[in-house]
Amino acid sequence: MATRLQGWEAIAFAERNRCALSAHAGDGEAARDGVSVADARRIAAKRPDRIYVDFDEPEGPAAA
Repeated sequence: MATRLQGWEAIAFAERNRCALSAHAGDGEAARDGVSVADARRIAAKRPDRIYVDFDEPEGPAAA
């Protein structure tokens, strides 16, 4: 099942799991994927709602 985290929670998740983030369009910038943690922090300082990360949660008995 896919899960989406947004804002500072997404940034913390990306730091722990070493993954890139995504950013919604806004403030004169286009939407984009592959956003670094440093760039995400810059964006989130003004608009944390623009930052997000989508990930798949494990399914089945191993997930419990």
